[in-house]
Amino acid sequence: MPDLLYVILPSLVAIVFIAFLIRMTGIAHLVVLETDEPVEKTIAEHFEGVGIDRIMRSADGTGALVYLKSTPGLVLVRALGDRMAVRTLGASTIKALSGKGASLGIALKDFTWPDMELCFADEGTRQTEENTIRKAINGTVKEQAHA
Repeated sequence: MPDLLYVILPSLVAIVFIAFLIRMTGIAHLVVLETDEPVEKTIAEHFEGVGIDRIMRSADGTGALVYLKSTPGLVLVRALGDRMAVRTLGASTIKALSGKGASLGIALKDFTWPDMELCFADEGTRQTEENTIRKAINGTVKEQAHA
């Protein structure tokens, strides 16, 4: 058993030290959606040639709803680490919506996408965005498969 401690303890200390160095040097920078630019760039990469009608960013910078000018129509962008993930929204992708105050909880049927909470400036804005997503659930917004 003591031999195991001689192996595990130095490894654990090394991992903690490396994580500390990465954090302190600023190498690991998290994406925060403070402007529309990173969202526009991500949409251009994923949906080449599709124009953006408008972008509704979450107040906390963790995600955005993107309204496209054509199919698929409504897209959810999420900041994950130093990258962004994109999912189209429609009847087959949304499991549940839960709005309360200025926050909108979105649960997708995709088990690889954790539940997401978008925080808007006020309750009225949240209600408008929730109504738009509910139209997508009811099939009024066409969805498209996306890799």
